[in-house]
Amino acid sequence: MNRNLRIVSFVSAALLLPTIGWQFISYYSSSGNLKYDITDLGKVAPCDINNLGQVVGFSIPNADEIRPFLWDLEKGMTQLETLGGGNGWAWEISDTGLIAGWVDDASGNSNAVIWNDEGEIETVGSGEMKKSIGFGINDLGIAVGLAINRDGTSQVFLMDATAAFRVPSRFPHVGGHARDINNRGQVLVTWGDSEGKRHHSLWTEGDDPLEIVTDLKIDPTALNNVEQVAGDIYLYPRTYCAFIWDVTHGLRNLTLDWRGNSRASGINDHGQVVGLLEKPTIIPFGQLKGFIAHSFDSVFGTDFSVKLAKNWEKGFLWDDGKLYDLSEIVSSSSPDWEMIWGASDINNRGQIVAQGEIDGEIHGVLLTPIEESVNPASKVPNEASESE
Repeated sequence: MNRNLRIVSFVSAALLLPTIGWQFISYYSSSGNLKYDITDLGKVAPCDINNLGQVVGFSIPNADEIRPFLWDLEKGMTQLETLGGGNGWAWEISDTGLIAGWVDDASGNSNAVIWNDEGEIETVGSGEMKKSIGFGINDLGIAVGLAINRDGTSQVFLMDATAAFRVPSRFPHVGGHARDINNRGQVLVTWGDSEGKRHHSLWTEGDDPLEIVTDLKIDPTALNNVEQVAGDIYLYPRTYCAFIWDVTHGLRNLTLDWRGNSRASGINDHGQVVGLLEKPTIIPFGQLKGFIAHSFDSVFGTDFSVKLAKNWEKGFLWDDGKLYDLSEIVSSSSPDWEMIWGASDINNRGQIVAQGEIDGEIHGVLLTPIEESVNPASKVPNEASESE
């Protein structure tokens, strides 16, 4: 189908929306009694939440600045220490308050760091590498991530407060990174072999990697403490869907009933997954300018094209085979919030960090289950072998 036909098909579908009541995007389970208290974190992008309710992420004060932060209920917002370059990003926080991420040095190169819960840098590491980024950290303070060699190739790395930054000898070849690490010491790793083939595995130092999947192109993004992995399956160009994987059940698609793309970004020890839903990829809505957007507005009313764009992405919660639209749940809890965009993480208490829209502005939000609702925190953590 050529580009013009895709645009015509998209416009035709839009013309049908009022008659079908937007049902082509309504493939969620009913929110039922699920309700959340909403905490406004301000103009930030939260990336991770631990089981104590502490949140880390970044803010963008202006176009040239990225600042890492730590938030908790008692202390509020704390700006994390940076180096000469000023910029930084906090990716993950452990239950012991240690934080993994990166900061720029005075030369503008990114360096993986570990912060303590006071926001102070404890460990900086790039070794002989040009750059490094810390993605994950466990309660023992072992951080993992991506290292960039001076020739631009990537490798897996580990570091902690006492050991030097190191590339594991098990992964000597380029083309890899470690995305997460759990309290068992299992590392979620993507790595390249001597033939240049990419693998996605769970790996513990001293053992051989446990392959997650061999016949699909995937992007594993999160690992819990009961050997479950969440991530994205790439089906064909610009088409992807969220998955959960464990040894017993293999890889499962979480959004079979969703007629569009989905990405998983966080998983807790109950096997609950959060992420982002996108409408069917026909053409990026950002390309619908001029005549197309004007046509929508003239037919359906002023700013219809803007409203359509706002419905392009939604945060989701997947729980025990059911898919929930976080915007739907939140709007019933607090009508001031217009939309919940992609959710970043969920802890074992069922608290979710995401971004939401209020008064036309995008803010970071913390969603906490209300006790009298169906509370995910009431569950007993899964063992992977007992999950659905």
